[in-house]
Amino acid sequence: AKKKSLAVNQEIINIKAEDILSKYDNKRENNIVLLSMLFWGQGEKDLSGGVRFINSDPLIIELYLKLLRDCFDLDENKLKIQLHVHSYHDVEAEILFWSKITSIPKSHFYKPYQKANTGKRKRENYHGTVSVRYADSELGKLLKMVYTRFGKHIGV
Repeated sequence: AKKKSLAVNQEIINIKAEDILSKYDNKRENNIVLLSMLFWGQGEKDLSGGVRFINSDPLIIELYLKLLRDCFDLDENKLKIQLHVHSYHDVEAEILFWSKITSIPKSHFYKPYQKANTGKRKRENYHGTVSVRYADSELGKLLKMVYTRFGKHIGV
């Protein structure tokens, strides 16, 4: 009975989520706000080197780059990747994995940082942490200003 109620609850949650998303206005300005919120949560706050977004979840990285590319006219040559992996990772396989996820060529990857691992714990389906870097501090300043002013805009 418990499994059935979990499935029913999940279906209700799915319906509610779809209802919310069906009302989402997919316009550039809304997506910039969403992008700035992602950046606020996972972005490097020192903007001197440009925009840096760090995460290990491929879906979040894909979403961030989709929004970034859709909202701004990027120079793809300014997109770089810094990969952090553990010593148990196959570095070349992880570069290939992240290159496919990000649509950033392998030639735009810095030498990966490989962290020593005690061998006590190996995370399955973990592809390391990726730092997506875009060499434009003005874009970073804009994203920061959007998230900084967002609360005031909605009345906080």
